Amino acid sequence: MRVLGNPLCKVCSIRRHNSPNQKKKSNDKSEKGFVEIIGELLLLAIVVFVASQIALALKPPEVEKYADVLVKDAKEPLITNQAFDVIMLAGNVRYSDLKVVLRNATDGDLIDIATYNGNQIAGNIIQATINDTDSYFSTGDVLRFNHNGVLRSGKYAVIIADKKYTLVDSFVELK
Repeated sequence: MRVLGNPLCKVCSIRRHNSPNQKKKSNDKSEKGFVEIIGELLLLAIVVFVASQIALALKPPEVEKYADVLVKDAKEPLITNQAFDVIMLAGNVRYSDLKVVLRNATDGDLIDIATYNGNQIAGNIIQATINDTDSYFSTGDVLRFNHNGVLRSGKYAVIIADKKYTLVDSFVELK
């Protein structure tokens, strides 16, 4: 029996490697590795889910369009100091809620902000007289904006908004 306990004996070494305890330890290592891989995959799935939820939260909400407005360059031949026309294609907005912002399209500088003052939408530089019996800028209405002579030819950004939404953000070319 002493021969079996000899470390140099090939039979003993085979028995040592194939012992049930060795198999159990080997299975424990493979199970531990398997659990670690599953844990990492679950962690990765959670990170991807959280990232997708953040991306959805940052996406701006879809807004139903309730007014369709068109901004056009002034028609040729130009009347003195004619700037641009604003046409309501569909919808209606109270004149008292309208705000028209004019910016230089090249450098973004604010030129003027026009608001309703009772009979026209006017700022310091641009103005449009309202020839409408109701108090709404509605389908088919046209606002013809003029300027006081300060504006030079070039490209300008026109932003029209009411109290809740931006109705149009467009560019016009003054000639």
